[in-house]
Amino acid sequence: MKIFSDCSILMEFVLLELNSSNERFTFGRIMKLTGLVALLLLLTSTLWASSDLALIQSSRPTQQDDFNLWDWRKNLRIGYFGAYTVTNLKKWDDNQYNADGTKSSLPVSLLNEFNISYSITPKIALYSKPEFYVVTGDRNDLRESDDRNVITKGDVLMGLQIRAYRSQTLNYSIRITHGHPFSTYSKNSGIDSETDFQNFIIWFPNRSWTILLWNTYRYYFYEGERNTERYRINNRWITTYNFTDTWGLQFNWEYALQHRAPKEGPRQRKWNHFSVYTNSLSAGISYRINNYLTIIPNIEAQDMENIRWESMQFGFTFLGRIF
Repeated sequence: MKIFSDCSILMEFVLLELNSSNERFTFGRIMKLTGLVALLLLLTSTLWASSDLALIQSSRPTQQDDFNLWDWRKNLRIGYFGAYTVTNLKKWDDNQYNADGTKSSLPVSLLNEFNISYSITPKIALYSKPEFYVVTGDRNDLRESDDRNVITKGDVLMGLQIRAYRSQTLNYSIRITHGHPFSTYSKNSGIDSETDFQNFIIWFPNRSWTILLWNTYRYYFYEGERNTERYRINNRWITTYNFTDTWGLQFNWEYALQHRAPKEGPRQRKWNHFSVYTNSLSAGISYRINNYLTIIPNIEAQDMENIRWESMQFGFTFLGRIF
């Protein structure tokens, strides 16, 4: 589960971190406080959000010769990403289903994802991504230790975004971020922090086509007593073809590998031992309501190696451009 963040909630997190006398000041905790303070400064400077996919809609080049750090109208990127999985295709249900077709205890939810991006130089921007879920499904199957609220908070990414290359047809950006484990899931899992290195390539072959290649390397830091080693390589290809200025077709393929094993003991694995974590493909029709909102109803196959009705689901994707 993910994050619902505003200034008052973040301030409470900061105070709790500072006043906690029973927890060690680990590296992850120091980074957590640093990110919280930075996020508060950004939010109180009226910065809001921009989603990864919405960057395609709201990308605006900043000219180096007229760059002004205090010109927030040019430096600020604002957008919204929402994902709502309504049900699987075999049976209408308000619970989510796993890739193998089995029913999950997690209820159907609307993901609301926000990014904060503010340029501090012509090529470098401060970056943050808070997110939260609005739960609409059945919460009775959740465990007592799970977050059982209607609005569930999640983790926050903080870091830098670097524009390595930009032309009329190709953009290449790099993100280096640190994840702050605010979600109940991360806390229950003993995750102390996570570090991401991301590559984004956005290609515009012509007016009709847009292709996004997204590559992420993530390492999880666990609390000291946890005998767990975990890291993940995530790859995503998103292809959009616009029939008109209003209607289009989008394909989204995600393929992720994960290493997760004990750091010590007989079940320990070599560093290059990976298993497939995600192999999914979705297709949808995009409808651009205006310059600020696009809706994409879609069908997703969660396991491309074993496609079945139980693991196929119907949902909506929302791309919003606020500024």
